[in-house]
Amino acid sequence: MKNDILQKWFSGICSRRTMPFSNAVIVTGVRDEHRGPRWEFAKIEVSIQPANGFEVSYGRHAVKAEFLEAAVFGLMDVLFTGYSTPVRDVKIELLKAEEHPVDSTEIAFREAGRDAGRKALEQIKGGLYAPPGAAP
Repeated sequence: MKNDILQKWFSGICSRRTMPFSNAVIVTGVRDEHRGPRWEFAKIEVSIQPANGFEVSYGRHAVKAEFLEAAVFGLMDVLFTGYSTPVRDVKIELLKAEEHPVDSTEIAFREAGRDAGRKALEQIKGGLYAPPGAAP
């Protein structure tokens, strides 16, 4: 039962028509919040550009690799499932990443990625969606 539900969700997401966009954006995603007994901190700056397919460029950062991957996963959470049509044909370039030696976690970086994804969609949403009935 569980696998059937996951498969339906995944096929529903992947079968939706993607909408291209034409303008690149640079956004900053931040997670700086008090959660229970500790603070969560992560900050990233990413460039999101149109591409033929999906590409990721991490660059060189002094941040742990798993934190960088978590940030990209957060971006994918929003870009691939956000609004009514996903954005999949993109190049994500991680320009900057900041961590705190104690307060940074993978979850904080994933949330920073989601924040950056939401900001990116807000900036490019005018180019994301064709009017109803428009030709692909």
